[in-house]
Amino acid sequence: MPEPTTQQPRRCNVPGCGRPHYAKDYCQAHYRRLWRHGNPFIGIKIGDLTNGQRPIRRDCCEAGCNRPHIAQGLCMAHYQRARRARS
Repeated sequence: MPEPTTQQPRRCNVPGCGRPHYAKDYCQAHYRRLWRHGNPFIGIKIGDLTNGQRPIRRDCCEAGCNRPHIAQGLCMAHYQRARRARS
């Protein structure tokens, strides 16, 4: 009777990724790129950091507001207010 072998967990097929397998030989992030764009290598590198640090946080562009930017340069409160005003 052959000895049982321990299998290594499957990993993403993209060179240098090393994330756990999700589907079709890719991790979840690369599989989503494949599904959306037809190419798992498109766009910026997943998890890429600027000079080894997190990207700089952008704040809301409204005067006196220091909440984090969500969309169109505005925090969630100011963005929602602007959306309601357009309706």
